Amino acid sequence: SAMIDGTKIMSKRCEKKSDFTLIDTTGLIAGEAGRALKIGKIRAVRPDYIIGVEREDELAHIIELVEGVRILKVKAPRAAKIRSMTERACYRKKKLEAYFKKSGTKEYVLYTKEAEFLYDRRPFIPGEGLFGEGTIIGLNNHHEETLSLGILKEMAEDSITFESPIRSIKKVHTVIFGDMTMP
Repeated sequence: SAMIDGTKIMSKRCEKKSDFTLIDTTGLIAGEAGRALKIGKIRAVRPDYIIGVEREDELAHIIELVEGVRILKVKAPRAAKIRSMTERACYRKKKLEAYFKKSGTKEYVLYTKEAEFLYDRRPFIPGEGLFGEGTIIGLNNHHEETLSLGILKEMAEDSITFESPIRSIKKVHTVIFGDMTMP
């Protein structure tokens, strides 16, 4: 998955610049999706330690599958807030709004011959009507590093128009389309 791949890429970069890396993963642990995500990240990163923060024993279905890693279980503080999926989505949206407001944006046009367009790690050609105005996009260089985020304004057969705080689109190699939108 893109989340697992992204975690692995960030972890490798951190290893080059630091003596240790601490990864705070998402709160998704429930069911098969939660287990698959956590086990995928553990296998991708191959940590020396795992610190599992839990209230009861909700990590058992994940931890029982982990081998060769030292595991420390810690009780979650009572003051720690449990957020619903809706609250988490609102929090992300507020952070995105703050990012674009703080950074300021300019409008750009990027042509299909200038970059690769991906959704769910699959290439596609703009103009297929898959994405509407307000879709959040990632602007990546050829090293798969995200240079900036953008907000889609318009999609044509041979180009996209978007707003972004990026200063130049010369180094944009790939445009990653997401599922989040901004008004």
